[in-house]
Amino acid sequence: MSAAVTLITGPARSGKTTVLRGRFQQWLREGVRTDQILILTHGAEQTAPWVRGPDLPSGGAVQAYDFYGFVRQELTLHWPALQARVPAAARWLAPAFLPLTVERRLLQALLEPHYALFGDVVRATPERLALQLLTRVDRAAAAAGLELEDAVRRMAQADRPEKRLLFGQVAALLERHRARMLEAGLLDYGLALSLFTDGLLPDPAYRARLRARFRRLLVDDADEAAPAEQPFLVAMAEAVEEAAIALDPDGGHAFLQGADPRGILNRFARAHRICLPDPAPSLEERLAAVREARSAPAPPDRRPRSGSPQEVPCAPSPCYHMAAEFWGDMVNRAAEAVAGLVAAGLRPGEIAVLAPRVDHLLATALGQALAARGIALLPLVPTRRLLDDPAVRAIVALAGLAVPSWRPPWPSPGPLADAVRVLLGLDPAAAAHLGQALWEAGDDLPDPAGHPAPYRPLHGWLRAARGRTWQTDAFVRAALLEVLLPLRPDLPKESVRACRQLLRAASDFRLAAERLAAAPQARDRNLQAPDGNAQPPAGNSQPPAGPGADLFGMNYRPLLTEATCPLWPDPEDEGDGAVLLATPQAYLSRRLTSAAQVWLDVTSPGWLPAGASELANPHVLAPGWPEGAPWTDAQSRRVRQAARDRTVRALLRRCDGPVITAEAALSPWVQEQEGGLWA
Repeated sequence: MSAAVTLITGPARSGKTTVLRGRFQQWLREGVRTDQILILTHGAEQTAPWVRGPDLPSGGAVQAYDFYGFVRQELTLHWPALQARVPAAARWLAPAFLPLTVERRLLQALLEPHYALFGDVVRATPERLALQLLTRVDRAAAAAGLELEDAVRRMAQADRPEKRLLFGQVAALLERHRARMLEAGLLDYGLALSLFTDGLLPDPAYRARLRARFRRLLVDDADEAAPAEQPFLVAMAEAVEEAAIALDPDGGHAFLQGADPRGILNRFARAHRICLPDPAPSLEERLAAVREARSAPAPPDRRPRSGSPQEVPCAPSPCYHMAAEFWGDMVNRAAEAVAGLVAAGLRPGEIAVLAPRVDHLLATALGQALAARGIALLPLVPTRRLLDDPAVRAIVALAGLAVPSWRPPWPSPGPLADAVRVLLGLDPAAAAHLGQALWEAGDDLPDPAGHPAPYRPLHGWLRAARGRTWQTDAFVRAALLEVLLPLRPDLPKESVRACRQLLRAASDFRLAAERLAAAPQARDRNLQAPDGNAQPPAGNSQPPAGPGADLFGMNYRPLLTEATCPLWPDPEDEGDGAVLLATPQAYLSRRLTSAAQVWLDVTSPGWLPAGASELANPHVLAPGWPEGAPWTDAQSRRVRQAARDRTVRALLRRCDGPVITAEAALSPWVQEQEGGLWA
């Protein structure tokens, strides 16, 4: 390894990113332009501070990406060169990148005609099975740097004998799906990564252009790099004049996506190494204290009884445990513990509540318990249905009113009443009256006479809309810009964001439909492809005849319930006034820190993620797995325990103060809970 490569190692909060920033500024002082430095991070949230943060002199754009973002850019820029090597991609001027939502629906359309072949061995619904195959097989194989056929063979050899015959069908299904996407110029994570590593990167002309573009390389969080990314990092480090790579030897939290810190250390074993000091030398003592707290009695309640703000209790214990029989009691006791921390002098924004599952049930229960104590909660709910937002439901109702063929079979006037209440700001009684009239009118529209005045402009817009021909995304855009925002300029930011997400989802669906309808549909000898229609079926509805047609009428529900992405609050909304609620994975992926942590449901099995599903086990794709070896229960326990230990240590490193654990004997569904962190 060249002496120009520096490997910066250290645990969390040891200052690795600070060292990288110092190296970046040093290179700028030496005359290197910002657009000559390639910066690779783990995720868009780590990329943003590099792009927006530094106060830099003009010298070109900052070239900061996560690895998949860099792959997408390079495939787009060098698509003609790739087309010469991959004839199937020659039809389209540029690739289009599919989100998981759309891709899942398209794979499900291929899978459903053959679902009976999986028999009783697979109990997942077609929707869940399609998601398993995409995330745990297709993406995992690409991240591991394996051919799809090799990855499926490994999983088949490791699985039970009665399931191995199904893996031939899995391989044929995914190969057919990839061929179909490539013919349409549609790329997902797995296909994009394979095209980059196998098609573009081996091209000598492309490598020469990379060497001419970049003189320096910075890599942060290299411990999260998948095996497919690591050869690229090595090649770039050898090609540039100087490289600095930072990693946590104890990292690799994205192990289900192939994170391999040991592989990075081995590949850069000869690099100059800077070992940063451990900022948490007492980690083992704190870890032991957390484990021992379960058997120790909880400290007495030292919160002020009178509620007077002048009465401040003494500092909370460093670690203690709370046990309750019922889940609701555990949540209330956790709220009391948070109130005690606030009374002891901590700001709510310095406290994090971590749970293996963060859903609306927990967010509502804990939020109400804290609100009763005058404390706000900021829940980072990982996913959210678009239909959960009232503004999105209003647009769906508008679609049914403006285009009768899109109208879903509403069993009651409730959706229409809710829509006009949101759109027109009516009181509940007036909204119910107008909603009833709209519902009873069927395909017609009630006359504005006898209804509130705000209905008149809406009635005129709906009449005009019925004379137009709509694409789904065009309708969403018109409904948002011509109706919703003018009538409701005070629409909450979260609703505007959800409507923009709906618009993006509708555009993605229409683009996929049009490209698939225009692409030649080759047949696979092992898997009979369904008709070339791009729209997946929903319920008993038949797909629309034309691409992009009747998405709201025929397939609106999958689009609205599955087109979700993490709705993280904006940075300016995250101030110090609210307690954070997140999963451990979300907390660690955002590199958050806290002055105190409360761990909920520590006996829940959610603290030990399995990773393996009915037909997918990404663990057997990891480097070093003995090919042909079976996957056993003992190996599953070791993997889960290693993930648990890694997570617990990482959480403790990101908290300098008290750590409070809580458990409930019964889950919210009144099921006994044993194990979790203490298994």
